[in-house]
Amino acid sequence: MKKIFKSTNKVLLTALLTGLLSSAGSAKLVARTFYSADKSKSFKATLTAFDEEKKQVKVRTAKGKDITFKLSVLSEECKAYVAEHASEVAVATALSISFEKVKEKKVKGVDGVNTTFDVTFYNKSETTLKDVVIDYTIYWKKGNITKGQKSTQMEEKGSFSVYDLDPKYRVTETTKAVNVVNKTIKSKGGG
Repeated sequence: MKKIFKSTNKVLLTALLTGLLSSAGSAKLVARTFYSADKSKSFKATLTAFDEEKKQVKVRTAKGKDITFKLSVLSEECKAYVAEHASEVAVATALSISFEKVKEKKVKGVDGVNTTFDVTFYNKSETTLKDVVIDYTIYWKKGNITKGQKSTQMEEKGSFSVYDLDPKYRVTETTKAVNVVNKTIKSKGGG
C-alpha cells in the first residue's frame, strides 16, 4: 500500500490560526483565579485587556462575560500578574491575523505539492508593537486514503520575526512549505 499525505484545508487553516493566536504573546494566557485586595472575594477569568492610563483591567469569565474594573480592587499578587502580562494582552488585542493558502504549481514527477500560507499581520492599534515574534505550527495528517486506515499527525513549526509593527500597518510573511498530496479516488459505477 502506498502511503500518501492527505490534507483537509479546513483542518490545516484552523490549526495554523490557533497556533498563531495562542503565540501572539510570549506565553499563553489562561483562566486564573483573581482575588480582591482583602482576598475575601475571588472569581475565575482570563485577562483580556489592561488600560495603563486609566488603571482598568478587563477579564472574560468562563461563560464569556466581559468584566471591567479598577486595578486597585485586586490583591497585590493579581496586580503583579496584570503588570507582568500587560504587553501580551496589548499584542493579542492589537494584532489582527489572517492567512491564505498559496497555490503552488505541481511539479511533474513529484507526488504532492509544496504548500505554504501567506500570513498577514495588521496592527489595528494606535501604538507601535515592538519586538513581535510569532511562533506557529502547521498540522496535517499523513496516511492512506482508504477508508478506515490509520493516519499519523504531522506538524511543521516555524517562526516570524515581525519586529516593530507600526500603527495601522500590515505585513505579510510566508510559512515554511509542507508537502501535501490531495488525492481523490474515482468512483466506480454510475448513479
